[in-house]
Amino acid sequence: WLNLGGVRRRRGDADAAIHAYATAAALDDDDDAGSSASSSASEAHLALAELRGEAGDVDVALHHAKLATKLAADARQQARARAVLRDLLVIWKAGLRRHEELHPLH
Repeated sequence: WLNLGGVRRRRGDADAAIHAYATAAALDDDDDAGSSASSSASEAHLALAELRGEAGDVDVALHHAKLATKLAADARQQARARAVLRDLLVIWKAGLRRHEELHPLH
């Protein structure tokens, strides 16, 4: 499922990629096979975070980035997941500031 998600993503089919990555994450989250499953689940959640972020669904993207960080199997994955999480938080905070500018509290 992880490989299929990558293929669909490269072909520009974000919906199919999201479905494949979500399936990979769900299957690997339930698997207790060890670091390989955790690594795959982290990759799947990270890809979902990136795709959802690109689609403007920042709250869902943040959720997946947090899961990717939690499931990271090594330092490289952990650093990559944290970088995506930081980028998404910047976007989320900018949206919050913009909302406050449009709707100030009195």
